[in-house]
Amino acid sequence: MNALHRYDSIERQHYLFNRQYTFKLKPRILYAGTLKKSHGWSEKLHGHDFCEIIYVTDGRGFVNVENKRREVTRGDIIIYNSGVVHAEENSEAEPLEMMFMALDRLEITDLPKNHLLPPEYDFIYSAEKYADVFANSFQSMIDEFEGSETFYVEIAESIARTMIMYILRIINQQEDDALLFQNNRHFNQALEYIKANYRNNISLEDIAQSCYLNKYYLSHLFTHIQGMSIGKYIQSLRINEAMRRLRETNDPVSLIARSIGFNDTGHFCRAFKKETELTPLQYRKGAAIPPQ
Repeated sequence: MNALHRYDSIERQHYLFNRQYTFKLKPRILYAGTLKKSHGWSEKLHGHDFCEIIYVTDGRGFVNVENKRREVTRGDIIIYNSGVVHAEENSEAEPLEMMFMALDRLEITDLPKNHLLPPEYDFIYSAEKYADVFANSFQSMIDEFEGSETFYVEIAESIARTMIMYILRIINQQEDDALLFQNNRHFNQALEYIKANYRNNISLEDIAQSCYLNKYYLSHLFTHIQGMSIGKYIQSLRINEAMRRLRETNDPVSLIARSIGFNDTGHFCRAFKKETELTPLQYRKGAAIPPQ
């Protein structure tokens, strides 16, 4: 077939696409929905035989997968393959707000049915520059279901397929970037900045600026490499420094707390006990864990 109007000009530009089929993709939407902010909300561990995709539109919280607890925040995409046991819960300060969909009949080359990811891949990815794409796409899908006009199912499934394409693009890019980032000066800059400033009230924005990366992108890659969030990493540095000070000095607990970035002594004591199962004074005295 001859293509017409193939000559480009300032007014008219043509973009020709080569069709490449690398996987079979004919998913069926089982449901789509939203979770509004609700303090104290949490979910029990459960699994299912379909694939579930969640987009965090606001707030912070945690997901539990295979006895691992991970923090999630605005702009994160959470992917549960079929058979993965999982649960979500809110943070105390910033309840989660999420959009989600469930897909059946999802078939990708070399992966089991209803698997969007290889088992060894991470299951949390940052939407990055596609944040608005996911927010708008999920909302359009939900609007279609609520309106239930002619062909709403077909339109919703078309939107879902488009989102899957974006997710696969993000996964491929970020999995490659994680390998580069691990041996990259940006990662070393982030670590150096954290170690030099963890005693102060530093934020994710501060750390991201120090290594010239988007804060959400940095957060995802750091967790992917270190196996813990930046907040958890900073907390571990603070608690380790507190343990050293408790062993080697007679400084009051309140002074130690302030010097490592805790403005509230009570908060420090709770964080210390959560990490060590001892209060700071018990640790200093070398006491055993008190009987339950």
